Amino acid sequence: MFKKILATIVLVAMAAFAADTLIAEWDFSKEDVLSSGKMPFLLRHSKGETDGGAKIENGLLICTREAKQDKPNGIASVKPCPDFSPKGAFKFTADFKFEENLHRQGIVGTLFDNKYVTMPNKENQKKYHKGFQISFRVYPNDKYVPRAAFGFGDKSKEVSGKQVILKKGEMHHLEIYFDAKGNVTFTINGKAAGTAVVPEGPIAPSTLTTVIGDRYGSSFSTFGGAISKVALYNVEEEAAPAPEAGK
Repeated sequence: MFKKILATIVLVAMAAFAADTLIAEWDFSKEDVLSSGKMPFLLRHSKGETDGGAKIENGLLICTREAKQDKPNGIASVKPCPDFSPKGAFKFTADFKFEENLHRQGIVGTLFDNKYVTMPNKENQKKYHKGFQISFRVYPNDKYVPRAAFGFGDKSKEVSGKQVILKKGEMHHLEIYFDAKGNVTFTINGKAAGTAVVPEGPIAPSTLTTVIGDRYGSSFSTFGGAISKVALYNVEEEAAPAPEAGK
């Protein structure tokens, strides 16, 4: 019990000395969401309600994968932006809801990607050891596992959080914290959703465009729901003050 209390105190103290700086935010309730910020974005292959595609409606980026859809969707930056691959510790957040039974199609629902190949293992794939991916593995009965993949320049690492139940049609909040010291933390709806270990150090800057709501390229890993907001933060951990002498 004492160890648990001590661990909680340490985590609270660490949080107190962490400062978040917004890198980029995509709030789909704002009319200029695609044109504001550091990099313009465009809808990818939007084909309308009856044939899948992507659109922004009622403050949501709707990314559907319906039976007839044969094109990737979501939104994509018009060119690569290295700033979307933070140089040190960072936090990724997203507000979203699932609306489709993707497990029947055996695919992953992707939130964010500027990495492309999750785990490069071929000689001609070395250039994909850069950037990062955020997605969910989808299972029956509203069960999902949050996943992340990070590129470190010469290697990549994919990790997963815990399986959680996320009711379709309800809004949910995801936070993923990468501390650049070898640790990744998953939080969903304010509750711990797993931790993982990755190589120490920052990720390598992506040389690809950034996609929200699907995977980069033509992988057809559409999110399968609606996204309200996505944000990316630098996290600067300040040194805690030294204890006073004699204490």
